[in-house]
Amino acid sequence: MASPMRIIDLSRELYHRTPSYPGQPPIIHGVWKTHAEAYADSGNVHGNSVMFISMPDHGGTHLDAPWHFASTMDKG
Repeated sequence: MASPMRIIDLSRELYHRTPSYPGQPPIIHGVWKTHAEAYADSGNVHGNSVMFISMPDHGGTHLDAPWHFASTMDKG
């Protein structure tokens, strides 16, 4: 019987202005609206806290890492 696959998490912490690959856009995140602001904007009917994130595919831990280690690299 094969042993179970071991998964190692190599994820890097993301924070506002996490260093990114040279020439790539920065990672940016923050609060779009607080609960109180959204509640007031809705005429005191409902509210929710809204966060946002913007990041390139090469920001932090690569989202496209498989492309760097497979034969698909020649086609990508």
